Amino acid sequence: MLKATRALFIREGDTGSAEHWRNELGITQDEFYELSDINIFRKQRSTNGTLFYTANLVGAIFLSDITVYSFPKLSCGTITDTTLNLSELILCLKVIHAYNVKESRKQSPLMGPGESVSEHKMDRLVDSYQSLISWTHRYGFHNEETYSSRSSAGSINWPLTIRSQLALHGSTFLVYDKPLFRKRMHIPGKLQFLQARVIQSLKDNHEILLEVFPGVHDSICKESDRIVRSHHSLIQNADSDINFLREFLASSNKDHERELAKILLQIFLETKQIAKSSERVIGSTSFYVIWEAVCEKIFDKFLFSQPFREISTSLKQHVQTSSKDWLRPDHLLYLARTGSFLILDSKWHDPTHAFASDDIVKQFMYQLIVHEERSVSGNAFLVPSSSERVTYVGSIYAEKESSRDRRIPEIKVIGLPWKKALWSYLNNESSDLAEKTIEFLSAN
Repeated sequence: MLKATRALFIREGDTGSAEHWRNELGITQDEFYELSDINIFRKQRSTNGTLFYTANLVGAIFLSDITVYSFPKLSCGTITDTTLNLSELILCLKVIHAYNVKESRKQSPLMGPGESVSEHKMDRLVDSYQSLISWTHRYGFHNEETYSSRSSAGSINWPLTIRSQLALHGSTFLVYDKPLFRKRMHIPGKLQFLQARVIQSLKDNHEILLEVFPGVHDSICKESDRIVRSHHSLIQNADSDINFLREFLASSNKDHERELAKILLQIFLETKQIAKSSERVIGSTSFYVIWEAVCEKIFDKFLFSQPFREISTSLKQHVQTSSKDWLRPDHLLYLARTGSFLILDSKWHDPTHAFASDDIVKQFMYQLIVHEERSVSGNAFLVPSSSERVTYVGSIYAEKESSRDRRIPEIKVIGLPWKKALWSYLNNESSDLAEKTIEFLSAN
């Protein structure tokens, strides 16, 4: 089983040199560059040409002797406030799970959308863990069936009765006045021990996964601990356990216990393979996609049913491009009451930092190319906020001679309470966030 001996807490968006991160994580240069290659740490260059790396993950990295928890950038606690930050990280992982379920994605529920699946990531292993938890909920902990000889009840154990009991002989028959009976019994065995041991290992080494899996109860973990303590002598090396599971599959003909043995065998084989790599990762390096989906859910009843190109000038008339609708906002809202539109773009961005200039220019363009006969009553970035309510963060506008250039539309920045928004998406509940946002755009 995989084992991590200590924890390190970082935050999405933290930056440092390659040397800084190698020292923090206690890994080699090659191991760090493997993490960089799969975008866990995004390489960037400062204005003076110095290379630095930004933590790009919302999730966890399981290294050989350390678990690195990368909290979302909007976590409001200090980096040492692990209880609060872990609860926020678990919320993010649950939303990633919900997103992938809703989108029927092929990747593991904990893989981030839009990212390439690395062989080092825990995609299949996480799926196998989920299958094991589901099996345990359906059938409990596995017990082997056996028969015990009794003096009453059950079917007669003829071989044992003939060998050990006296018979009364008739002219054409035998009578056993004290036959021995079979009684079906369920006893613990090696398969139950391996089932409990894997669940215990999951709890000890990757407890954050248990928080994400739906329906996991403390009772399962406590029973796993009890079984492992009671049968500690059954612990063997992984190769012996793999051989046992293969032999079990060769001899068993019961579908449900064959399913369990296959799940356990898959976990042991994947664990053995993953242990050869330097990292195992869960989470997302593209949480901005999740934030866009969350905002889409918030405003779903106001969304305009037609593509943006139906109300805008096609840029193909002015620039060489093969696509007619490459310029489109994340959310185009139509307000029936006023007959006007709102142009909104989701940004998983800390508003205390500057927005990228190309994002700003693109947002200006959205409104500038809308047909003149169409009315646009608001143009805004939607950013996550640590506040408990919708907030007006500020605005972005062009200046001309130290005053606002009225020819260029203003972009307002609206803060949405990010945890409330994520919970709304996770529970598929309606909220008042859309109405409050529209009020802010109308009032400011």
